[in-house]
Amino acid sequence: MGALLFKIGKVMACPYRKEIKNKRYVPNNENKGVAPEPIDERQRLVGVGCGKCAVCKRKEVASWRVRLQMELEYNKRKVHFVTMTLNDEAYMELIGRDLVRVCRKYKRQLSI
Repeated sequence: MGALLFKIGKVMACPYRKEIKNKRYVPNNENKGVAPEPIDERQRLVGVGCGKCAVCKRKEVASWRVRLQMELEYNKRKVHFVTMTLNDEAYMELIGRDLVRVCRKYKRQLSI
C-alpha cells in the first residue's frame, strides 16, 4: 500500500519526511561550543523531505521553473538552458578538459 499524501495549504508534504537536528541548537564554532536552549524541545529537530518521492521531485521541478523564469526576466537577451546527460566516460573526459572550452564548442555547434 502506498504512503498517504497530504496537503499543507496548497503544497503537498513529503510522505517519507525525515527529521534532522536543527543546526541552530548544536554546539559549533559560531556559538563557541555552547548551543542555545530552544524555547520548545520540538525545535531541536527539523522536518525535511526525502528528495526521492514524487512530491519532492515535483517541488524540485517547481523551484527550477521559478529560477529559470527569473533568469529570463533578468536577462533581456536571448537565454538558452542546456541539460546534458553523460555516461561515466564522457563525464570523466569533461572533467579532464577546460569546461569553458567545451561549452564554447557546443555553443558554436548549436550556433547560439
